[in-house]
Amino acid sequence: MIVRTNNVPRLTIAWNDLTTKEQAEFDWIAEDDRQSHNFVRYQGFAYSLSEFIRAPHLQPKWDGVHNTSMTTGVLVKLSVNDSVVMGVFRS
Repeated sequence: MIVRTNNVPRLTIAWNDLTTKEQAEFDWIAEDDRQSHNFVRYQGFAYSLSEFIRAPHLQPKWDGVHNTSMTTGVLVKLSVNDSVVMGVFRS
């Protein structure tokens, strides 16, 4: 597996920080739950942290993975100060 990251922490953002277009992409989130979700922008896309699943086989380096295809995806490393480090992989 090849992983690319710049190891730059990025702050998570709230629902109200998303653009109208980005909010439309998350229409699957119930209106009552929107404020409880954290989001992050990475490589031109907004992601809800709830889209990532635990990746025990990638720990301790990465906490979650969001597959974008059978062989590619986005990785997330959570931090204690409301920031995350993002990466991409391909296998």
